[in-house]
Amino acid sequence: MAAGLLMTAAGGLRAQGSRQVDPSSAELAIALGRLDVAEAALYDAVARTPREPSARGMLGLFLAARGKFLSGATLLDEALYFGADTASVQTRQMNLYRWTGDYARIAALSALRLPAAMRDAYARAGSAVAGGAPSATVKLRPNDASGLGRISIEIGGVALPADVQPLADGLQLPSSIEIFSAIEPTGARGDTTWGVARAVSIGGVTYGPVPVALVPSLSAARIGLDILSRLVPTFDDKSHMLTVRAGRPAPTGTPYQILLGFPGVRFVAAEGSAPVFLHTPGGRAALRGVRWTLDAANGAIVVER
Repeated sequence: MAAGLLMTAAGGLRAQGSRQVDPSSAELAIALGRLDVAEAALYDAVARTPREPSARGMLGLFLAARGKFLSGATLLDEALYFGADTASVQTRQMNLYRWTGDYARIAALSALRLPAAMRDAYARAGSAVAGGAPSATVKLRPNDASGLGRISIEIGGVALPADVQPLADGLQLPSSIEIFSAIEPTGARGDTTWGVARAVSIGGVTYGPVPVALVPSLSAARIGLDILSRLVPTFDDKSHMLTVRAGRPAPTGTPYQILLGFPGVRFVAAEGSAPVFLHTPGGRAALRGVRWTLDAANGAIVVER
């Protein structure tokens, strides 16, 4: 459903006993690919009911989904102030902070029921930054069954394949003695080991520190777009290459508005149509044979023609 973002938000962001804010105008606008109209409708809802936590929370989640993370985080804090359910809001803040790389803020979200090892990994990771070379271009092997393609990454001197997963969060690694030795483990929960990778290298570009999970069932790593987005990635579907950057350039081309789904990325592929997910047939068809950049900070997928 095109407006699932809003409907999912409404329940937990509403104060007990308060009336439900009717999101129909925003839902209709999203279904037509009019994200600007949806945003205006959500702002109007806040203006009409300034103390209604669900109105502020849904606007905050929408702005975060458009890449306006600071504004989104502020509105979610205000929703808490006006009585929204703490655990529900903090779950959404966790998703937001994954995309900003502010892992220490996730660790400080006290209402979240996180395994101790996971919380410790977020706390130790702190705040991730990009570094190394200004940019790097690596091979992106087609791997439609597992996401947007497979690249090679390096952690602590260990090279391993990684599937770019649009529906995954963070970085999950195969569990092996070699990889265990390349991270700083913080503990385990069941068969999953948590820890911190001080730096993840893609070509000459680095990003870190990053909390990681070692999962025995994996044969290749899974890297989410929340991490890659910080490196302003360009996917070249024709040459099967991926370019990542340590800086934050402004890509040129035709922008297509996005909505982050936490998880997943949707974009308005055609005027008058609902946003489609990157990993779906409709999303793949719209980007087939072109170079495109995920410019999350500006809420867009930028397509070079």
